[in-house]
Amino acid sequence: MRSPAFVVAILFGLALASPADAYTVTPMSGRIAPAGPKSSLRVAVQNTDKDRLDVVFSISAVTADELGRRTFTPAPSDFVIFPPQASVSPGATQTVMIRYVGPPLAKGAIYALRVAQQNVVTYEQTQGDTRIGLKIKQDYLISTIVDPPRSKPSVVFAEPAVPMEGGMTVVIRNDGEAVADISALPWALSMPNGDTPPFNLSMLSFGETQFVAPGGTRRLVVRAPPNATLKLMDSKK
Repeated sequence: MRSPAFVVAILFGLALASPADAYTVTPMSGRIAPAGPKSSLRVAVQNTDKDRLDVVFSISAVTADELGRRTFTPAPSDFVIFPPQASVSPGATQTVMIRYVGPPLAKGAIYALRVAQQNVVTYEQTQGDTRIGLKIKQDYLISTIVDPPRSKPSVVFAEPAVPMEGGMTVVIRNDGEAVADISALPWALSMPNGDTPPFNLSMLSFGETQFVAPGGTRRLVVRAPPNATLKLMDSKK
């Protein structure tokens, strides 16, 4: 019989799906105001592991191109983060508060709170004669939207749909003053004969982020039946 071997894998990633996550973070997104009592967001970090969890928190401004590829720019002066770092005991939960203290905003802006694990935790499991050790280190990104009071997104189709195999591509634009959430828009499909095929978000590909800043555009890939048209239920465009 083979003697047991010990294999170690080190996994790094954003919101990594591991055999047993070392910790959880909630919520994964939030909207706040640029001033007043609604200008803060509280995020809970729960240590689900048997060892101590060390994390640090940082904030970045986020922009995205038409394909949804994100760029992160550190923005430490735009937010107060308390605490800036934490050691969380096994089974315990640490709440971190972030408050916007940046310049006044005429239009919405997108930020990301990064929760970065500092210590590596190890999980062991046996597969046949092999004992596998997984060293896990996880980071989470919490989308933080800052919208001026009474602002709203206004999403329109910026270009005609282009047919492709298995569906179409379309370009949308946010003409509003608030950040638009693609996943929250009232999408629908229609056919030339008037039929309305069922639609769900898994039919849309929008890049690395579902959010579109004011004035921003996004090219969507839509998996849909041939000759289908993508519509916004409350839009005339």
